[in-house]
Amino acid sequence: MTVVRGNNDREAWARAIPVSAKLQVGPVVLYAIHDLKDIEIAPAAAGIRVVVSGHSHRPACAVLPCPSPRPN
Repeated sequence: MTVVRGNNDREAWARAIPVSAKLQVGPVVLYAIHDLKDIEIAPAAAGIRVVVSGHSHRPACAVLPCPSPRPN
């Protein structure tokens, strides 16, 4: 299981939970992040095939163009 910190995870216990995570399942690289607007990488350029996010709390599946990374 892989988890990432959400926008309501503000207490001290949440500091150990990463904001994002990259993992590999067989040949497929996945990236997990709570809110897509916070993505700081270009997934395709990083070899990532699947981005999983959950800010809206509504399940969805879509093939989208990769968002541009957020400026630092």
